[in-house]
Amino acid sequence: MISVEEFFERFAPWLLRNRGTLLIEGFPGAGKTTMASAMCYSFARRNERCLYVTFHEDKEKVFRILSSLGIDFGAMERKGLLKYVRLPVTMDAEALINQISDLVAKLRPRIVVVDSVNPLLKAVATDVAKRAYLQNFFASLPEVMNGLVVLTYELPMRGVGVGQEDVEFVADVIVTLKYRIVRKLITRFAEVKKSRGSPLRVAEVPFTIREGMGMRFLAPIVLEHISSSRREALTVPHPGIADVLQVRRGEVTFVTYPPDARPAELTLMLLAISVANRVHTLFVSYRYSPKDLLELFVDTLVSRGIEEARARDVVEKYMEFRSINPTSLSLAEIYAWELEQVDKLKPDVMVFHGIEVFNYLYTDSVDEYFANLYNQLQYLKSLGITVIRVCPYVSKRFYLLNASVSDVVHRFYFSKPGQLSLYTWRRGAKPRVFKPDEVEKCLNAVANYLKSIIGAV
Repeated sequence: MISVEEFFERFAPWLLRNRGTLLIEGFPGAGKTTMASAMCYSFARRNERCLYVTFHEDKEKVFRILSSLGIDFGAMERKGLLKYVRLPVTMDAEALINQISDLVAKLRPRIVVVDSVNPLLKAVATDVAKRAYLQNFFASLPEVMNGLVVLTYELPMRGVGVGQEDVEFVADVIVTLKYRIVRKLITRFAEVKKSRGSPLRVAEVPFTIREGMGMRFLAPIVLEHISSSRREALTVPHPGIADVLQVRRGEVTFVTYPPDARPAELTLMLLAISVANRVHTLFVSYRYSPKDLLELFVDTLVSRGIEEARARDVVEKYMEFRSINPTSLSLAEIYAWELEQVDKLKPDVMVFHGIEVFNYLYTDSVDEYFANLYNQLQYLKSLGITVIRVCPYVSKRFYLLNASVSDVVHRFYFSKPGQLSLYTWRRGAKPRVFKPDEVEKCLNAVANYLKSIIGAV
């Protein structure tokens, strides 16, 4: 996630260092005041004065709400870096402009926020001369103060708003804040509609507004080039295992199995890879809590004859467990949370467990899911992270989608009642099928390896 300042550094890098006009428009509740306040606050924190002009909002109420978002206007005001002014909407438009000009002359701010310009535009809506005067004022103000002017504009629910074209014309950068309801959750987006001098490639950037953090953008990572996997093979600790299981750095492996026969022994394979290579594995689940996952790994080792205390020590040494409820967040928020975990923990191997939930959540928007997944996998591959994605077989479409973005596919299936065979395919090689006795032999080899090595760890 990135801050408001980092957002503009990415999409309008010149705006924070040169003079210009930023227009933030959106429907009520979209986050216009939060974004404008965050811009003002970022300047004040660099000891540059800010003038904040409003026509509606009570100072104490605004300061209290912003404080809960991590924007401390009160501290900046006490330092003399912020001037918050509420002007009456009944004042004549020309008188309002003159008062703003006087405040600018006295304070000499580096940034001026007008939240919002709707009352001014409404006051001059029927007077062509006054509209031109107002437009010229906002066009020349950045040059007069040698700084940044931030205007917020409340969009009407239908049609074009009064004076909208006037402020859009003078703006160097236009950001439109939007929101829509997805699965009864508010999903917020910022559209960079205009940015003079900056090529625009990303049309919408998701964002959240969180207590203590304020506005945070979930800037998508889109790599122009396809990342290559590293040819370095991870150690597989037994010839019999290597015949079935081959793992290389940066590859994506997809593991699936019948929904009513979930082989717990998969945990043995994952742990064996971590122990044999002494790598850090991040296990992300969309279904089980970190505590439940830890106990699952420990119980599986204990069932294979490994002492519980030693089993727990080894699992905690090599595995890091995280979980998140995918129904509580938008896809962009989940994606950003996962990348945060990667940046924080820097794993060598990353396991995604329970990914079948996305088959049901995004049945009608599979293109959005696929685009996020594809970019995420390319990014992880560019970091050299080995990815293992695990889920039961829930639909042919979801299986084919995941297989298509993977370098390796392992599919467990019933060849006979109660007996699991394994279909394995690796990019560049022919598919192979392992019979139930071969699968069991491999699992026993994994368990024996862990029993022999855990005592020495």
